[in-house]
Amino acid sequence: MIDSVEHVAIRDRAAETTLLVAEPASSHPAVSGDGCVIAYLVAVPADPADASSAPAVELRAVDRCAAPAGPLAGGVLLHTLADAAPSATPAVSADGTVVVWSTGASIARFTKFTNAEGVVIYVEDGGFDPIADAVALGVLPAEADIV
Repeated sequence: MIDSVEHVAIRDRAAETTLLVAEPASSHPAVSGDGCVIAYLVAVPADPADASSAPAVELRAVDRCAAPAGPLAGGVLLHTLADAAPSATPAVSADGTVVVWSTGASIARFTKFTNAEGVVIYVEDGGFDPIADAVALGVLPAEADIV
């Protein structure tokens, strides 16, 4: 915590440096196996001037290996979940190309691409139902229950 606000910090033990992600109120970090991509949640408070607004949670990712030296810029926005508070920590693949996050109602999967302008984006390539997928792959019998 810094100034009573949670921040995701990235500690490079070899270089003995610590960098904060740009967004305050960040939490629930996950790191790719190569240590480059960090996915995390950002709490977005309700707008006090708008009675109809509600708090939200943003899923963001930053590639510290592709970032220039110095403070990290804000992470790429992957998903916004309205009327929520930070909950489940995302998961990141070993090479940082896939981020998976349980929203509580579904599991969302995002794949990293670089667009024609050279900008890194994450595209939601469809959520999945782990039970249905396991049954379809023959990992679980159709009559199995997971509780």
